[in-house]
Amino acid sequence: MTVETILKEVPLLETERFRLRDLQDRDVEDFFANFSDEETMRYFGMAALTEQAQAVKMMKGMEEGRQENSAIRWAIARREDDRLIGTIGFHNWSVKSFRAEVGYEINRAYWGQGVATEVLRAVLKCGYEEMGLNRIEAIVIPENLASFRVLEKVGFKKEGLLQEYMHYNDRYHDAVILALLKREFLV
Repeated sequence: MTVETILKEVPLLETERFRLRDLQDRDVEDFFANFSDEETMRYFGMAALTEQAQAVKMMKGMEEGRQENSAIRWAIARREDDRLIGTIGFHNWSVKSFRAEVGYEINRAYWGQGVATEVLRAVLKCGYEEMGLNRIEAIVIPENLASFRVLEKVGFKKEGLLQEYMHYNDRYHDAVILALLKREFLV
């Protein structure tokens, strides 16, 4: 698959427990439930949504990013009923530099069950093998220990502290940059 073809549609990826598919209109309620949850958004880098219309706008923005070759986002859906429990994807995609940043959020009811690790491996494999990425980065708030564990479990390495890198909820937040190179990725 080439850069030109992968972004014409979101490729379907499957793991043992989940289908990673395109976001659909029927996902709006579950998408909003995740992005309006204060605890889920605590480390995401943005304020929690307050209206379902914001979720619709955000989902449209994700689709526009795909069309512009700058981002791609998958719905994380349970295999048994295809219900969205989170999203994962690449943004800040530099096609010319063969790199992108990965991000994800999972519904709080599924925390601690290995969901992020399972779906992250599938997305990384697609990024390296199908999208031609060489470097995948992650930006994490220092207090988000669970996300550090997930990223380090699949091979990401911390590279440095980005001081006052993000601004949300009326204050600046430091962030840590981690990265994983294609040659270091083990399926």
